[in-house]
Amino acid sequence: MLVPVLAGIDVALGPSISVPAWLGVGMATLACAHLATVAVLPLVRFRNTVESHVFVLLAALVAGAAGAAWLGAPTATTALWLVVVVAVWIPGLRSRSFFSGGVFTFSTYAGLTLVSAVWGAWFLVSLHLSTLTTVLLWAAALPTAICLPSSVVQTYEAWETLVRVRWRRPRLPSVVDDSHAPRVMIHVPVHAEPPEVVIATLDRIAALDYANYTVLVIDNNTEDEALWRPVEAHCASLGDQFAFVHVMGVVGAKAGALNLALRRTPADVELVAVVDADYQVRSNWLRRTVRHFADDRIAFVQGPHAYRNYQRSRFGQMANEEYRVFFETSMVAYNERDAALTVGTMCVVRRTVLDQVGGWAEWCLTEDSELSVRIHAAG
Repeated sequence: MLVPVLAGIDVALGPSISVPAWLGVGMATLACAHLATVAVLPLVRFRNTVESHVFVLLAALVAGAAGAAWLGAPTATTALWLVVVVAVWIPGLRSRSFFSGGVFTFSTYAGLTLVSAVWGAWFLVSLHLSTLTTVLLWAAALPTAICLPSSVVQTYEAWETLVRVRWRRPRLPSVVDDSHAPRVMIHVPVHAEPPEVVIATLDRIAALDYANYTVLVIDNNTEDEALWRPVEAHCASLGDQFAFVHVMGVVGAKAGALNLALRRTPADVELVAVVDADYQVRSNWLRRTVRHFADDRIAFVQGPHAYRNYQRSRFGQMANEEYRVFFETSMVAYNERDAALTVGTMCVVRRTVLDQVGGWAEWCLTEDSELSVRIHAAG
């Protein structure tokens, strides 16, 4: 569909297809206005001043007018769409929680998405093809239309940290009380991992600056003794705080192992943490995380992840930056709506809640996020 979009006015793909000029002009105008807004956003980020409002709007209008002129649009049509650009700019002025330029970035995107959907529907309606081809085209368009609202929401969720200046839900404990030190058991599920990787993970756990915790390493279904015996010996060397269990015949993969670990967790454990076998925690991770549980309404806390040794290469740095995006954008947006997810490792869950919802789902490949869905559903 890119070719008719670029062609713009009264697109003709054969004698039977014609899309109105004003739709093509609208797409070009909104697309250019949106790109201009994105381009100038770093220059005025978080400045809710009259000058910044006007600057962003002028940049969008100039770019939108240029896009319409490139298509050779009539003056009246261009003016109509520039009025639309102004209309989607106005809501940002009334918001106290959002940076107006950021709101404009999203509103031009949403407007472009809507106009593009209308253009696409008009395009399909104007086609005169065989019945089979028409049915196939509409069958392909239907799931696209169904997914369109969720794609807009996903885009908003990814951009919210760039456009919001005031958050309703805190991301830090309102009161820091280090005297609140509930007992924690850290579950470390292991399956056929290189022993040196697991040992490095356990050494970092042993260095935590939090006193009231124990560790259960649950090695499930690893047949090669050369993999799990060194880990067993290392746990013994770390003292009574660490326990190791090797079990065969566990079903349900990681979820099955975690449920087995949960059944072996002492009754006085208040919080259950999960650390995967290849993750190395920072020494203050547990101390900073348990502070949140002083609030009885908190059921779980999820920590962010990062790669190790990514600084060695440019590619590693790029990979780590890409990995950070989810935790610094989407997860923050989820938290704002009390809809955050657990992602399998570096999470701490209140024991009573974990028992209440029935533990980990052994039927599900993404047992981590599935657990958080049931926790939210339980209130």
